Amino acid sequence: MKKNLNYLSFVYWLEFMFGHERYLVRKEITEKIKNLKDGSDVLDVGSGDCRYKDLFVKHNYYTQDLRLDNNFGYKKIDYDCDLEELIDRNLKFDFLLSTFVLEHVFDFENFINKMGKLTKQGGIIFITTAFSYFEHAKPNDYFRFSRNAFNRLIEEKFKNQLEIIECRPLDKIFTYMLNFFINLPFYFLGDNSLIAKIFLIIVSPLILILRFLTNLLNYFDKKNNMYCVIYLCLRKKQHD
Repeated sequence: MKKNLNYLSFVYWLEFMFGHERYLVRKEITEKIKNLKDGSDVLDVGSGDCRYKDLFVKHNYYTQDLRLDNNFGYKKIDYDCDLEELIDRNLKFDFLLSTFVLEHVFDFENFINKMGKLTKQGGIIFITTAFSYFEHAKPNDYFRFSRNAFNRLIEEKFKNQLEIIECRPLDKIFTYMLNFFINLPFYFLGDNSLIAKIFLIIVSPLILILRFLTNLLNYFDKKNNMYCVIYLCLRKKQHD
């Protein structure tokens, strides 16, 4: 148990410093599942490396992915298939999680519709997606979504099926600026560049200082119109 906690603490610090959007997502998920009953069924859609699995130790955690990116470090996938196959099996889940997947789905309306069909009555759908981020996982990078887009999409297309609990950015302008500069080496040298990783390790003390500073400066961003990540939390209505 102690070894696991030490590992998680290390992961938290890495995400806090270098992948701050992942750190913010982890915090938000932790908050949202506080009232999720033990033994609830959870589906991580487009789970990839299953980085949030540790948050669901009290629940039945299942994973789904299509493995479209050959360079991605996929973990064990329970459902290596399209969501349509899970619908055909009449599977239902209490909590559906999809982080940084929606921008890679060309038919995103159908994707949300499928997630709704897989959600139990009163169940929760948790979605995060990139708003301001360079093209990645090419060629399967298609869209960027704003708050207005999500609000209109759910109201016009899914108002009888889903309701919005929250829709807001997870970060602010100063976090966005720091993340932009952290990602610059990878932008020029490639996503898996060893040189870029070594460079970030060298400047990590500076990044840590700037990370705390930007979190303080974010307090002064009242507009909150420039951000990296947008978060959408939906509830399935009690009737189809």
